[in-house]
Amino acid sequence: NVSLAKVEDAKLGMAKSKQSIRVSFVFETRYEPSVAKLHFEGDVILLEDKKRGAEILNHWKKENALPKELMQGLLNNVLDRCNVQALILARDLSLPAPVPLPKVNLKEPAKKSSKKTV
Repeated sequence: NVSLAKVEDAKLGMAKSKQSIRVSFVFETRYEPSVAKLHFEGDVILLEDKKRGAEILNHWKKENALPKELMQGLLNNVLDRCNVQALILARDLSLPAPVPLPKVNLKEPAKKSSKKTV
C-alpha cells in the first residue's frame, strides 16, 4: 500500500515562474501473521508553473489529497519504483514476492480440424 504523508512547498529556489512541491509518501507491504514488514518512505519533487503549484498546495490543504488528474500518475510512479525495490529486498530476505509475478503457462497447440467448411 502507498499513502501520501505530506505535500508542501519544496523551497528549491527555482525560477520565479515555477513552483517546486515536495510530496512525501509511505509505501508498506506486510507479511502476515507478523512475519515481516517492508516500509519505505520517500519524496517526489514536482515542478509546476506558479499558478498550478498554488492550486495543488491549496487543494492539499483543503482536501488532504492531490487533484485526481495528478494523483494517478504520481501514485503509479511511486508504485513502479517501490515495487521493484520491495521485490529485490524480499528476495534478499527470502520472503515471497510482494507483487504477483508473471507465470509461464505452456499449452498444447490447438489441433487443426479435419472438417472442411463450405
